[in-house]
Amino acid sequence: MAFEWVAFLEANHIHYVTSGPNVSRGNIAVRCPFCGAADKSQHMSISLTGKGWRCFRNRDEHAGKSPVYLVAALLGLSVDRARQIVGDAVFIPDDFMGAVLGKLNPPAPMKKEPLTLPPEFKPFRDKPSAKHFIAYLEQRGFSRKQVLGFTEGYDLRYATTGAQKGRIVFPIIHDGELVSWTGRTIYSQVDLRYKTLGTDPEDPNAPASLGPINDYLLWYDDLVTSRNDTLLLCEGPFDALKVAVLGKRHGIDATCFFTASPSARQIDLLFDVAPRYKRKFLLLDRGTLGTAMRVQSSMSAMKIPFLSLPDRVKDPGELDEKNLLKILACKV
Repeated sequence: MAFEWVAFLEANHIHYVTSGPNVSRGNIAVRCPFCGAADKSQHMSISLTGKGWRCFRNRDEHAGKSPVYLVAALLGLSVDRARQIVGDAVFIPDDFMGAVLGKLNPPAPMKKEPLTLPPEFKPFRDKPSAKHFIAYLEQRGFSRKQVLGFTEGYDLRYATTGAQKGRIVFPIIHDGELVSWTGRTIYSQVDLRYKTLGTDPEDPNAPASLGPINDYLLWYDDLVTSRNDTLLLCEGPFDALKVAVLGKRHGIDATCFFTASPSARQIDLLFDVAPRYKRKFLLLDRGTLGTAMRVQSSMSAMKIPFLSLPDRVKDPGELDEKNLLKILACKV
């Protein structure tokens, strides 16, 4: 039988809706726990007939068939504990025999082509094409000198043409291999702030990433070789960038989850990274105390406390060096 989602949500006092723009027949919807505060309504659709769940804000990354990961995210629990809650619920696909035969005779795995950065992704240099991007970054508190070192220091690029036009691009490198990228628009009138490379190898208009972006940690390869003593875990790339730049001369590293909550794969990667650091903290956006507590619980084995932002600072991307050191000093 399918997992009893309605009973589960009501027992845990989680608000859900049975109708609305994100609810189709046989489904209910809740706020997406992976989007966190960014989901202002109920974008996480849940099938009541065992067909899975999917967020309409991020269809590729926030989706699945088993209820385990969604239960873990909603309650801020470990995956093992969520499995105990889900118990022995069975999920029968529409084409049961086809699914069985598919398991017995799986297709050969598709070999993914190596990913390379498109030529329109330009390194930061003191050139006319970079003018608007440098100005945007200066408005966000970075100096011109810092910005001109972003490609060498953090592998950042910018794009004036192509799918990432008008965006600052964060390439994602894992074990020395380019696996994905995400671009942040510099224009306030653009609704989609981050545009991430998709995972569909059949898309004729774009290459495919080698995996969902929340399977990775930003600057992971640098973290596993770092000799710094403090690591801060943030939500988004710009949060991590600001913390890394401000903390560079203070032995502080940063990374991000690309969303409010880490995936199970990211937690596995943190077990490789976190023990290298004497101090590690969660530093999430203002107003996400509930999310921070759930994230903290999901990583309970690593015992990572969370930091509180100063008054009138809404996210780590707005910090200055003085305030960063001040909130860290509170945890000494």
